[in-house]
Amino acid sequence: MDWNVLYSKEKSPSMEQVTEYINNSLWTDFNNRIQSTYRIRPCMEHSRCSMQAGWNIKYKKGGKSLCTLYPMQGYFIALVVVGSHEFTEAEFLMPQCSDYVQTVFKNTKTGNGQKWLMLDVRDREIMDDVFRLINLRKRIPS
Repeated sequence: MDWNVLYSKEKSPSMEQVTEYINNSLWTDFNNRIQSTYRIRPCMEHSRCSMQAGWNIKYKKGGKSLCTLYPMQGYFIALVVVGSHEFTEAEFLMPQCSDYVQTVFKNTKTGNGQKWLMLDVRDREIMDDVFRLINLRKRIPS
């Protein structure tokens, strides 16, 4: 069943329900890793955004968005914004990323010096690439 049908704006899912819906161990691995690495907690929000409407999970640090996660059946989408400050570094990083992430980066239009990368996290390589991109936005605390 579609995520937005299961959980309307008035009916917020629990993190357990999100985990059940996605049904992929990468989801748990990703959330554990981002929370421990950046010492942050998830924030569940409802969005009417045309890119991916419905309930999503945001991670922010120091007022800066690190990523937004969108539940899908069997996988999840990670939205990472590559801003003007990170753009050059991201271009240098791309040859180290998976072919999939390189293709998404190349095909995503730049607007106001930013790229909004919607990445389907279906395997560990893509997940690791997402963390490389997040690290451009916010360096790992020491």
